[in-house]
Amino acid sequence: MTYVNKVLSYFDELSRQIALRLHIPWAEPYIPYLIAAIVLYLLFVIVGRMLRPAARVVSPFQRLRRYLSDRARSSAERKAVRKKIRAALAGKDYRLAADLYRSINEFGEAARLYLEAGEYASAAKTCEDAGEYEKAALYYREAENNSKAAENFLKIHDYRNAALMYEKGGFFHKAAELFDRAGDYARSAELYEVCFIEEGLHKPGGSSGERYASLSGNLFQKAGHFEKAIHILLKANLHNEAAVIYEAKGDFINAAECFLQRGELERAAECFQKGGNPGRSSKILSAIYYKKGLKKEAASFAEKAGDLLGEGRGPAPGLRNVHGSRGVCEGRGVIAPERILQ
Repeated sequence: MTYVNKVLSYFDELSRQIALRLHIPWAEPYIPYLIAAIVLYLLFVIVGRMLRPAARVVSPFQRLRRYLSDRARSSAERKAVRKKIRAALAGKDYRLAADLYRSINEFGEAARLYLEAGEYASAAKTCEDAGEYEKAALYYREAENNSKAAENFLKIHDYRNAALMYEKGGFFHKAAELFDRAGDYARSAELYEVCFIEEGLHKPGGSSGERYASLSGNLFQKAGHFEKAIHILLKANLHNEAAVIYEAKGDFINAAECFLQRGELERAAECFQKGGNPGRSSKILSAIYYKKGLKKEAASFAEKAGDLLGEGRGPAPGLRNVHGSRGVCEGRGVIAPERILQ
């Protein structure tokens, strides 16, 4: 008891000193309790740190025990499921047997029995879950689920079969993209043309339809089908792109006509010259110089055009009067001003 009294006396004195130093004499009765709480907290912390290594030693044994318990329970459950499977097979209920195999993650047997039952969609889903994407794609195709078949073909980078599935399902835009990736440029171009016909002809310029026409034309060109490329580009009023293809073919006259449609006068003049029609080239150059205010040069090219085309000093044929204003050089009758050459 003497030792206890000494400890209590020590705490009383310590509490009095703390209260005096902090200038809170009214808290002196409560300070011993605060000190006791702090001491207990520190003891808990120390004990917890001491027990952690022991916990790490005990933990693997606990996990092993849980694993063995789960394994035993799982084994018992699997035995019960297998018993049900045997009963289902005895009754030729392949669908039920497949479901039971799937419940214990035996996907191969489950897929085989789904096929036996004629359940292609279920077999496909089972193979997909098992990561067998090629089989999944084939079974989805048999089940006529084209979009899912395409998704699984894509997982194995079979772009052609994926494209075929999307095309069969009516997803022409996706199919066109994938035929392009598969290297079948002609088929891709044909499908982009379908997209253009379905969407582009009912929407204003600059819409997705115009983009489809451009893609179709470029892919037809890539496949070597130049006439088809030009046909769709002209249908979409993409004269510049059509002109580039005409140039690549060496058909400079038609290239020039396309450039004229887009107001590309310099390129049109160049193509007429290359195509062996310097008269048309000179007419266009005359118009270009006139628009720049160079009337002397404009008159010179107009006269040259007249000589080359056998038109004397009168206005050259093929001119379309836009503004109906006076001549480039008044009184000379060389060329009508501010007219656009065809």
